Amino acid sequence: MSQAVRGVLFKQSVLCALLSLCACFLSISLGVSLFYGSVIVIVPNLIFVVVFFHRWRQRTRLAILISLYLGELIKLIFSGALAIFSVKLFSQHIPVGGLLLGMALAYIAFWAFAAGALFKIKRVGAVG
Repeated sequence: MSQAVRGVLFKQSVLCALLSLCACFLSISLGVSLFYGSVIVIVPNLIFVVVFFHRWRQRTRLAILISLYLGELIKLIFSGALAIFSVKLFSQHIPVGGLLLGMALAYIAFWAFAAGALFKIKRVGAVG
């Protein structure tokens, strides 16, 4: 796994944890629901990265492209299933809106940090 990918996942996790902690000052249940929403997105991201980067350099370009699309589809299905399960299980204890907001924040953080890492790689000209 490249250093850039690890950096993106680490930054995403830290930002989501900090936002959840800050939300706890407003309401404990809001902070917990933001955290659960973030975990619903971060865990499938981690699983996808570990599975995809296992021997990815030995694959052909077509195999890499197919595995990316298939992995992203599986990741989205897994995230959706986790979200539905969490809403069914925790809907009386945590705000569902906070859960969905945590999911949205985790996705936005992932794509923002990924775009930043891509910009940095292009600017420096090195792939890490």
